[in-house]
Amino acid sequence: MSARTAAVGTLLRPRSVAFIGASRDEEKLSGWPLRNLVQAGFNGDVYAVGRGGGRLHGAPVLASPAELPHPIDVAFVTLPAAASEEAVAELLEVGVGIIVIAANGFAETGSEDDRDRQARLVERVRAAGAHLLGPNTNGVYNYVDGIPLGYNYVHARPQAPGSVGLVSHSGALVSTIAPMVAKQGSGISHFVSCGNEADLDLLDAVAFLVDDADTGVIGVLLDSVAEPGRFRELVRAAQAAGKEVVALKLGASDRGEAAATAHASRMGGAHAAYESLFADEGVWQAQTPESFTLLATMVAEGRAPRRPSVTAASTSGAGAVSVADWCDELGVGLASLSPATAEAMRRPGSRAQAMNPFDLGAGRVQESEAYLRTLAAAEETGLLLVVLTRLQSVDRRAFVVDAVASAARAEPDLPVLVVGGGDMEPDEEEALRAAAVPVGTTADVVLAARSAIHRLRGLPVGCDVNVAAVARWSVPAPGESSVGAVGASSGEPSEHETEVAIASPPVAWSEAESLATLKAAGCSVTARVVPPDADLVAGEADRVGYPLVLKGSMPGVAHKSDHGLVVKGLDDADEVRQALSTVSARAARLRGGTLDGIVLAPMVRDAVELVVAARRDPDFGVTLLWGWGGTMTELLRDVVVEPCPLGEGAITRLVGGTRVGSLLTGFRGAAAADLAALAREAATLTKLLEGRDDIDAVEVNPLFVRPAGEGVVVADALVVPRS
Repeated sequence: MSARTAAVGTLLRPRSVAFIGASRDEEKLSGWPLRNLVQAGFNGDVYAVGRGGGRLHGAPVLASPAELPHPIDVAFVTLPAAASEEAVAELLEVGVGIIVIAANGFAETGSEDDRDRQARLVERVRAAGAHLLGPNTNGVYNYVDGIPLGYNYVHARPQAPGSVGLVSHSGALVSTIAPMVAKQGSGISHFVSCGNEADLDLLDAVAFLVDDADTGVIGVLLDSVAEPGRFRELVRAAQAAGKEVVALKLGASDRGEAAATAHASRMGGAHAAYESLFADEGVWQAQTPESFTLLATMVAEGRAPRRPSVTAASTSGAGAVSVADWCDELGVGLASLSPATAEAMRRPGSRAQAMNPFDLGAGRVQESEAYLRTLAAAEETGLLLVVLTRLQSVDRRAFVVDAVASAARAEPDLPVLVVGGGDMEPDEEEALRAAAVPVGTTADVVLAARSAIHRLRGLPVGCDVNVAAVARWSVPAPGESSVGAVGASSGEPSEHETEVAIASPPVAWSEAESLATLKAAGCSVTARVVPPDADLVAGEADRVGYPLVLKGSMPGVAHKSDHGLVVKGLDDADEVRQALSTVSARAARLRGGTLDGIVLAPMVRDAVELVVAARRDPDFGVTLLWGWGGTMTELLRDVVVEPCPLGEGAITRLVGGTRVGSLLTGFRGAAAADLAALAREAATLTKLLEGRDDIDAVEVNPLFVRPAGEGVVVADALVVPRS
């Protein structure tokens, strides 16, 4: 165990605690941590440092840290930010090993002075061989031993421990999640609020939970992680120890991007990269705090979908329709009942039809248990979802609740989720808790089911499941990579092709510059770039062959079609000359109108148009965005984002997580696309960016992906320099 992991353990199981700045005013947060710890019955040494002397909640009040009788394991500082530096210096002088700073007013404000204040604290703490949690943290809670150390809502409310460990950037959000976990019949082992992560960080707390014997499920509520590679290692270590990881990534919107010209920057924010990272590592990803709670409870009971399909039942016909609508809207596949299951569901005299969703209300209530146990045991059922509505009597509903509990007990590995609304009776809730059946609203239950199904498929939780494409795509066998080696460029330059010197315009390089960069890197560039001279252009067009497309290249003009600088379907030299004249005239009206080259490329038919882009992300470094390309890229936003290097599931997520995946795998009899060549091209782009410190983003749009064995063609390229 590392020193940092051991520090988290000491923080959760201290033998002595000093509270610096504890207030006697019950209305002030600064007095709550001491009160919470004492009221919880902590049996270690407790001291307060502040004004007035005497005792506070039974603890002696000392005038300064220098009066502490012996070295203290943990000091909890509730002083304002400006007073924290002096307090920390005094605490280090008397040998305090771990310091918690609750106050805000440090690096999170963004001001240079506040960042400097936090940096000075960290430097001083590390120089003394100590550790710091925070600043801007609500504290920690060891539920197993009943040690609350903080001022959150939950720190003042004892709760039975369980096996779910929580690590969070947000302390306040845990005040919502912890009670919900308890309501679902599970519990928390430990909770750590990391705050600004100036020293001890979220991954240090995760590392502790990986080794902690009381934790079976690791729940992570995160904004970001400083070391994605270390996060991967910890997830794998947790899984090797028999523990699952459930994550709720906060902040779904893209952050400010340096490369604002490229499609990749507008659609490839860190959130999408995290989704692919979670999918790659088998992390259960929630989308709301409520669905996080449902997933954590389900996983804590050892329940996981056995196949990517949902079987649903409802005590109301309308409820069944509603679930079907939600499942369809969110891409959750409903199972088709097998003939054997349909036959087993038939009952003499029953009006219920053997279909999914199944209407329990159309059958006899007394047979609900038989119906639900049949559905739960069906081979085609991956997850059972039951909608409970108010019935004519409490007894009738209780009968159905007991039937759900019975089905869950009969299939202990099967996830069973209930849509119960807010009107369930306490004894009904208790019956479902006892059977480890989580209860939520329609939206949260279906979102949880969606997350579970997506994880089984290895897809990001935010994408639409493309079931047909997944079925057509063969996942590589173990040890066989779906991402091939770097491919070579195609086509030899002619004597008239422009040799482009790389310049640094303010927004983006011209297409001529961009194509030259990609071609030099080994990308599949077949286009020719020539000076804007009519005779040279016409001569080169004859060599390229017809029909072709002509494009005017200009520095700073990223989207040429928006300015009329693209002419397609040219069939002879005369049409090429006319197109050049038109494009030159349009260019003259743009920013002085200097064309740095004319791009000539053969028209490509029978190919799928993709956008493939590599960009730099503040969390992950180089990431890859790919999906539906051409002029529809921004309108459809049908893309997935992958952290690099590309994992084994990258192609699978492209095929199964996008609508364009249907075209790549062969739609309505069309030939499947050359996915091996696509993978090689993607690898080449990411290696280009990794090797160039002067570039922020590289985008190909469209990249024509031809039928299997015929390769890919770079049709248009955009390079954005580092700002």
